[in-house]
Amino acid sequence: MKFINEIKIFINNAGYDKLFLTMLPGFLAIVSASNIFTFDIINGFFIIISILFFQLSSKIIDDFIDWINLIPKELANIEKIGIRGRFDKCSYYIKDNKNPKLYFYWAIVLILIALSIFTFVSFHNNFKMFLPLCFAIILLYINYGEKAKKIRTVISSETIIAMLCAPITMISIFYASTRCITFNLVFLSIIIYFFIFNICYTSSLLNLKIDMMTGKFTFPCIIKSQKYIIYFTIFFNFFPYLLTYLGIIFNILPKYAYLTFLLIPHTIWLTYLCILYIIKPQKLVKWHFLMGMDKYKIKNEQEGLSWYTTRYYLARNIFFIYVLILILSFLITFN
Repeated sequence: MKFINEIKIFINNAGYDKLFLTMLPGFLAIVSASNIFTFDIINGFFIIISILFFQLSSKIIDDFIDWINLIPKELANIEKIGIRGRFDKCSYYIKDNKNPKLYFYWAIVLILIALSIFTFVSFHNNFKMFLPLCFAIILLYINYGEKAKKIRTVISSETIIAMLCAPITMISIFYASTRCITFNLVFLSIIIYFFIFNICYTSSLLNLKIDMMTGKFTFPCIIKSQKYIIYFTIFFNFFPYLLTYLGIIFNILPKYAYLTFLLIPHTIWLTYLCILYIIKPQKLVKWHFLMGMDKYKIKNEQEGLSWYTTRYYLARNIFFIYVLILILSFLITFN
């Protein structure tokens, strides 16, 4: 029973609620590959499982590294002086008095399983599948390596996360499913890249003060200028729709993808809320149905987190619905 409870703690704190960042692009890659005559769904799903294990391990390892660097103590001190931020770094280590090494070892085991699955599919397919894996390892080194610190100050953590969750994930799954790469898939992965980048950027924007005080290299921390942060907020929210439009008119995306433009009013609302937070961070905003269900609204307001969740959940759910529309568009077009 104790072991099962430990597993629950591991899963709850492994960021399972953020799995959509890799799972949705993965399923989109599978669906877009289904029209290729060499399509093999089994290999594709094996890679999805492999990436799922990588994703479950990544936050635990990230927390462990922050634990070593004493980030939780820094955050606790920052909270005491009244700086507002949304963070849960290593919270389960602190609240439940857990040994961080235990979950770190579990995460390493999951990664080894994921690598075994990936290697098996690569042997079954082609060694070229190792290319995106090698690129992923390079990005992870840039994200954590001390000698790569200067690179982090230029490309930002959002770039690394979005690259891992969109192009690398989608190319790996598509290639495993079809043994080829198409321009259409690469173009599609770039659109998804910007959506995921924007979700991470929105979170970083809301945690700007906390991130700057703890030495994070997020995009807003790199920019610093309030004026340019506003410009980039507008750009990152609307550029994916421009790419979508270009994809449709050049027959890269199905015509039904026009339905994604129904999300533009919600994106306008998100952009406004982010700019409002930059200018007047204390101002409260009304709840929007894409921000989540009512029970979360009440809970977040009680815990004083609605300033964060109103914006982050809206960005997340816009992306969620966008990908669902694209998946349905591909399925209708192919059938």
